[in-house]
Amino acid sequence: MIILKLIRLKDWHHYIFICSIYFFIFNNSLSIVYIISLIFILSGIYMLNDFSDLEIDSIKPRRDYKFIAFKKNNKVLIKYVFSILLLLSLLGFFIISINRFITASLVIFIMALYSHKKFYLKSMPIIDLFCICLTYTFLILTSFKNINLEAFLLSFIIGFMALDAHILQSIRDLECDSEYNIRTTASYLGEERSFDFFRIMVILTIAYIAFALYKVLNVYYSLVSALLLPIVFEKRRNPEILWNNFKILSGIIFCFIIIGLIR
Repeated sequence: MIILKLIRLKDWHHYIFICSIYFFIFNNSLSIVYIISLIFILSGIYMLNDFSDLEIDSIKPRRDYKFIAFKKNNKVLIKYVFSILLLLSLLGFFIISINRFITASLVIFIMALYSHKKFYLKSMPIIDLFCICLTYTFLILTSFKNINLEAFLLSFIIGFMALDAHILQSIRDLECDSEYNIRTTASYLGEERSFDFFRIMVILTIAYIAFALYKVLNVYYSLVSALLLPIVFEKRRNPEILWNNFKILSGIIFCFIIIGLIR
């Protein structure tokens, strides 16, 4: 149980699913080395982020205090663990192809800048969102055999969705982040304007998905992006409710994308 909490499996298991499907479609097979490398890089970057936020997490009432105490007492061990995981992930990606090694390296580089106290890009409004978008875009890109326009268009769909989700998470953590002077986009805008900004970004995401699916598939599939419209008109300003609804609708859109790519 401690291991699952450390690697935060519940927060990133869906990226394994997304990347695996893309890998299978665009490579005509599924590599065990790729899956293991994905698991290592995702668990590594999430542990890196948690390690950097250890002091802050200790005051969040939604956190498990016993688990926080465990991390504080094992800081050196955890540092070695996520470092080894990230190195092993790069080795795995290198074995598959040099392109995937470079792309995975970019994921780690961006997340290091985002999380590390020396740079802490997560505390720079708007830049924090760009980091999240690029991180998950490059992560999805590792599933493509050839990095071309089609690969970028499909990967940025997930990148934009991750950005939208991050805004909701930042709203949820607004009180704690403000107390520790972490200047996320949400803390800069404030709660009310952050919800409005989230809806604007969802509208832009809808427009982008429509454009990307039109280019990759056809005009009929581009209409699938309209499935996110209920999020724009949702009046309840609750990040948990919005996240759950956004997750369901995004999952449906992804299923349509897969159907279109397989046909």
